[in-house]
Amino acid sequence: MTKFSFNQAVPFEATHVGEVIKDELSARDMKQSELSGLTGIQRPILNDVIKGKRSLTPEMALLLEKVLNISATFLMQVQAQYELDSAKLSERVVLQTKMLDVWNVLKEQINTLFLKKVGIINGNVIEDVKRIFDVFSVDCLDSFLELKAKEKELSYYYRKSDKVTTNPIDIFSWKYYCYY
Repeated sequence: MTKFSFNQAVPFEATHVGEVIKDELSARDMKQSELSGLTGIQRPILNDVIKGKRSLTPEMALLLEKVLNISATFLMQVQAQYELDSAKLSERVVLQTKMLDVWNVLKEQINTLFLKKVGIINGNVIEDVKRIFDVFSVDCLDSFLELKAKEKELSYYYRKSDKVTTNPIDIFSWKYYCYY
């Protein structure tokens, strides 16, 4: 059973620290111009932070802490979490992490050194996974694992001798490379 970790959770939408500041201003019935005057942060910059167009800096967090009585550490943690959540929501990062998960399974099932030597894989995880799927004529990890299970049942046919052992991973990789 896989354990759930909040570090791996991806929100539907990342929450910017500007939302916290906006809510605080609303609760205090304070205007941005008043907060700008008290903190010394220029109004357009403060507006951009509140709208989520600009990141909160540590200097701004310290000034806001004094005026709003909200910990600068908390504000910076919200900003950092926003940046992490935004990265997790990025399509490129999502694809790369999925492919890394697939790669981590594949590399235990095939001879990666051999496939690298013959030019099938080159170090780009996304391309390598697609090429490996092409070599083994599968379209997903589940199909690959089913193929591997079937091949494992047949692997005893390749034994030449009881005294000499063969590596089933090598035979599996070489066989499908030859088919390719």
